[in-house]
Amino acid sequence: MRAMATTSRPKPETPMKTAPYWNTASRGLVCAGTMRVPESSDIASISGWQDSYFQSEFTHAAGAVRLASHPGGFIGLWKGLAGKKRFPVQHLIDTGETLQDFVARGSER
Repeated sequence: MRAMATTSRPKPETPMKTAPYWNTASRGLVCAGTMRVPESSDIASISGWQDSYFQSEFTHAAGAVRLASHPGGFIGLWKGLAGKKRFPVQHLIDTGETLQDFVARGSER
């Protein structure tokens, strides 16, 4: 799973950030845990994947990964979001890869 620092439509060269969520590893992999995984992995199933992920039970940071650069850490980032309208993208961590890199690596699995 990845994040972007902008809301514009991504291009192949768009830099990817670490998505600051529990159960997400540094390479963008997700620990499925209690997720009810959709049967397909196509564009039509994106909303099913989103629903399944966010309705699962988040339990841990997957591996020794730094999820955010917030001074209060990952938990401080989420606590600081209460009542905010904008996500503080300056606390997203750069992955060192582009969207194209991430998609190409995913096709290798």
